[in-house]
Amino acid sequence: MESSFALDGNSRCFGAEATGIVGIRILGGGAGSFVNIEDCLVNGNFSATATGIDDRRTTGVLNVVNTTLRDMGGAGITIASAGAGPIKATLSNLMVINAHNGVAVGAGAAVHLSNSLVSSNSTAGIAISGGGINVDATTVTFNGIGINRTGGSVNLSNNDLSFNTTGVSGTVSSNTNNRFTNNGAGGTITTIGGVTNPTGLQ
Repeated sequence: MESSFALDGNSRCFGAEATGIVGIRILGGGAGSFVNIEDCLVNGNFSATATGIDDRRTTGVLNVVNTTLRDMGGAGITIASAGAGPIKATLSNLMVINAHNGVAVGAGAAVHLSNSLVSSNSTAGIAISGGGINVDATTVTFNGIGINRTGGSVNLSNNDLSFNTTGVSGTVSSNTNNRFTNNGAGGTITTIGGVTNPTGLQ
């Protein structure tokens, strides 16, 4: 069965000052499960465990475009499959500001994040414990840890990572067009490419 859901049109979701609040919770899943979120503001109102968007489907597709997630005691957005996955997520032109973790990626998630701002998140701008994330043309700045990888895979292209207390924790793969400036030390950055293709770009 195919199912889809769309939320758009300058929508605003405000978290109440109670524990366990999720602005947009996505459950279920299966073949043909599509969720599109566009032009939204999700404000956690500083709730201690507030999460902006939480996608826990078994499988499905998620597209989030032109959306702001801010002031969350939990994550700005979490994508992690409740089953084997995959949840295929495209995140474009997001602002994820002042959360515990900005973008959290877990097992069964395949995420492409582009043209976005991830800033001022207390623990990590991007936290990945499973699955995979490609990050392109995104600014990751003023976070506790810019990118915190404890599992899964991270590939970076044409990003700015600056002024994070720790730039990277764990190991990430980086094309040579990324810019790492004014970050605290930590982690391992592995260059994508070799002698015949030193930039790692095709």
